[in-house]
Amino acid sequence: METVDAAHMRAMNCSILLKLIWKHHRISRADISRITSMSRSTVSAIVTELLDRGLVKELGIGPSNGGRRPMMLAFQEDAYSILGIQISTHTIAVATLNLNGVVRRWVTQPCEVFENPAEALALVQKMIEENAALTFSEEMPLIGIAVAHPTGTDVDFQSWESTLRERLTIPVHMDSDAHFGALAELWWNQSVQPRHVGYFQLSETLGFGFLIRDEQKTYGVSGQLGQLLCKSEGTIKSLVEHLGETSALPRKLSELLEAAASGDAAAESWVSKTAECMALTLYNAQALLQLDRVVIGGLWRSQTQRLKAMVEGLEDKYGRTSPLSVNEWLVPSFRGEQQVALGGGTQVLQHVLDDLSLFPARPNMSIVRESTQEAQVPPLD
Repeated sequence: METVDAAHMRAMNCSILLKLIWKHHRISRADISRITSMSRSTVSAIVTELLDRGLVKELGIGPSNGGRRPMMLAFQEDAYSILGIQISTHTIAVATLNLNGVVRRWVTQPCEVFENPAEALALVQKMIEENAALTFSEEMPLIGIAVAHPTGTDVDFQSWESTLRERLTIPVHMDSDAHFGALAELWWNQSVQPRHVGYFQLSETLGFGFLIRDEQKTYGVSGQLGQLLCKSEGTIKSLVEHLGETSALPRKLSELLEAAASGDAAAESWVSKTAECMALTLYNAQALLQLDRVVIGGLWRSQTQRLKAMVEGLEDKYGRTSPLSVNEWLVPSFRGEQQVALGGGTQVLQHVLDDLSLFPARPNMSIVRESTQEAQVPPLD
């Protein structure tokens, strides 16, 4: 019988191998043994399990390095699917991702989330069910779900998380949209390799996520930090309230930004005043945290150049906050509207790569599909 210590060591080795094959895309057993210092027998046993689970496939014979030509292995990025769900004020968006962060499907549905939270939760459940059925029909069943929500609202998102976890048979992760946006930046934006990333998202609510990468792990905080850094956050709220009382302009931020871009003076005045508050927040955040990169996400991504100019004005007035120029550390989100959902999927991916047991035993799907169909699709009551 395998001891507890031996089982723990085997689980750690499985995770190391799985992440190594995922990272390299193509690699041989011999190279795995050389990189990890594991014995060839250990590597062979773990690779056999990964092959049986459908997470790895053999590509064929690779080039020789002087000895026998090796069999090359590749990670099966399309073996399973992940759902990244983004809750916004007026919409719910769902990204279906593979195990390499590729968005295979992107669906949005209108929904007044804050006005009708019960209806919003029901819509989330319906969208999960629909996507679960689709991924199973594609032989890429769901392995996990992540839900990103805005901060500073009266909606009880913790109860949403409990409901979804009770009704689903696969892992559910929930966190702020700012946290997931920062996580996507650390994992997938390879133009620069930052260690400290902030993700700033002001839609109808304010969020700020701060993450540190340390030996491929990430640590940080998110949510109310943005409000602590911005002493004018109350001004933003009062501007929105004032606008709703004195103007016929719509209250949706997307429509306000569109109106400002089209030359509406009242909308432009509101956007400019709100941007001044945001620029102050960004200036304070960089002075305090000294980030390698601060990312502007959500609807304000389109205003990044305006914010850069305002932050530069603050630096001229009060002094530089960073050895980096504003153009270097202040950037728009690289994946646009899909970045938060991608970050949610990344959270799931982190967990499954760390724990092979989260992947179900998965013999050849074409053989067992009929007998396992009910178990593969996450049931909802």
